[in-house]
Amino acid sequence: WELARCLVNLKRYDEAAADYRRLLKEKPDLTLAKLEFAQALFWGGSVEESEKVFSEIDIAHLEREQRNIAADLLVAQKKYEDAARLYRKTLEEQPDDHKTRLKLAEMLSWDKKYEESLSEYRRILNALPDDIQIRRKYATTLIWAGKHEEAAAELRKTLP
Repeated sequence: WELARCLVNLKRYDEAAADYRRLLKEKPDLTLAKLEFAQALFWGGSVEESEKVFSEIDIAHLEREQRNIAADLLVAQKKYEDAARLYRKTLEEQPDDHKTRLKLAEMLSWDKKYEESLSEYRRILNALPDDIQIRRKYATTLIWAGKHEEAAAELRKTLP
């Protein structure tokens, strides 16, 4: 399993997929490994096989870490509504998970759901007011939403 993960980090997706296949042949009930396998396939360009592996996973009963991996894969597939449900479920359990909230905010902005995205960014900035990168992403979403004055004010806050 660790070798497969290492190969993914090296972007050697075909080799990683082969190791995930071997692992899952021996231990077919490893849900996290199945999710990682689906990711490796997707990143390696085997989208159809990735979707097949992913479709065999019961995402309604995933643990938090597994749920976030599944959501990330759904985002990569541009299945934003499904990903949003998973991110929100994580945030119901752990509202101060800023990393997950940021992923949700970014994804909502890509899906042109600007007001929802901005609301999530505001929640993050209430907790992390000095995070310049998050404030810049918030400003970018304000620009996309046509709120240029607000965006300019936010961008000024990021300057030294």
